[in-house]
Amino acid sequence: MQQNKPLISVLIPAYNHENYIEECLDSIVNDSYPNKEILIINDGSSDNTDIVVLNWILKNKDRIPTKYKYRKNKGISRTINELVHMSKGEYIAVIASDDFIINNGLEKRYKYLAKNSDKLAVVGDAIVVDANNKVVSDSSLSYIRNMDRKRMQTDKGLRLEIISNWGMGGSTNMIHRDLFKVINDFDSSLIVEDWDFYLKIISKNLLGYLNEVVSAYRFLPNSVSKSKDKEALVYDNLAITARNNLKNFKGIEKLMLLGEFLQFRHKYKKLGSNSNSKVSLIVSDIFLKITKKFLKLSKKVVTWRLLPQ
Repeated sequence: MQQNKPLISVLIPAYNHENYIEECLDSIVNDSYPNKEILIINDGSSDNTDIVVLNWILKNKDRIPTKYKYRKNKGISRTINELVHMSKGEYIAVIASDDFIINNGLEKRYKYLAKNSDKLAVVGDAIVVDANNKVVSDSSLSYIRNMDRKRMQTDKGLRLEIISNWGMGGSTNMIHRDLFKVINDFDSSLIVEDWDFYLKIISKNLLGYLNEVVSAYRFLPNSVSKSKDKEALVYDNLAITARNNLKNFKGIEKLMLLGEFLQFRHKYKKLGSNSNSKVSLIVSDIFLKITKKFLKLSKKVVTWRLLPQ
């Protein structure tokens, strides 16, 4: 049975998750899909993640092929790219070291891609859990940005949600290796790498949506930086992503992405501004309202186009 199914490489960029990574690893082994390997890069963790992983590998060395590497911190994008090039699987799934797989999520994602040969990647949904595994939400898609799961079940609707309402949480993806022959690796210059990656995929209609919960996304509010400079950098990255991907879209989708660029660029400038002028703040707020109305109108137009004619 195992020899008849292609290899799935499960990639784990690990960073300071000594309390959670063992559960992550156990969930991969316990998934019903039989032919799989685990690749882990410890991206310069300062806690005991290294010890936990080495002990787990020692105990489970006969259950699943596992490769582990510890090195200094290089960031999430470079780590994922490095893991992809280390892997051998026909299919690739990336999972954060504090998340875990449920409901045989690997098996379900593989079956989707095997059935839908026109797609080279798929995403599903995840439950949201806290530090103690208490379920906070039954859908990470709804919890983060209120993405429309019903709309995501069509190609046009999925494109709409990813362009204008991106907010996926949890390790819900699976990628066919051939995808990297079509698009490049994750952009290592970005600190928010996933939106850019999925915009590239949907621009070629290579992404599908599996309307099932396949993993658990751990939401840890204390790990989210409250720094104004950090927040500004995130908005700057999102603006760069939108601008760089404009060339891949046309029509109303391009206008919507332009609206996202204007909004993120505005937020970045507002946070990065040293001006305390009330007039400056009023002008800034007016600009933001205009941008939001533009985005709302764009979404209405696209929603109307998605309705049965």
